[in-house]
Amino acid sequence: GYDEDNYFAEDYSLWLRLVRQDPRSLSSRASIGVWHRKHRKHSPNKKKQTQESNRISFQAILSYVKKDVDIDVCKYLRDPDSAINQNDLDSATELLVHLFDEFLLYHRDNLTN
Repeated sequence: GYDEDNYFAEDYSLWLRLVRQDPRSLSSRASIGVWHRKHRKHSPNKKKQTQESNRISFQAILSYVKKDVDIDVCKYLRDPDSAINQNDLDSATELLVHLFDEFLLYHRDNLTN
């Protein structure tokens, strides 16, 4: 269910936990529709929502990647435009490759059945 500690990004937390349990839990199905409500760009809660979703992403990444990860690098994965320079983007790319490998390793049994 929803984690009530994640008030502004509770659905994001739920999706990540579902994928952690079964990588096919959010597969696309033609008969199921999903409504996604976009908030106004300058919504009063936009900053809180972004901070919370960055924290949730960071926690999800740490659950797969067993090494020190800079929270800013996780932020660059979600928002490449926030990177300050090419090194930031290179670090995000390295993290993404490592995360992909760890995700496949963690779910190897689920993905082959």
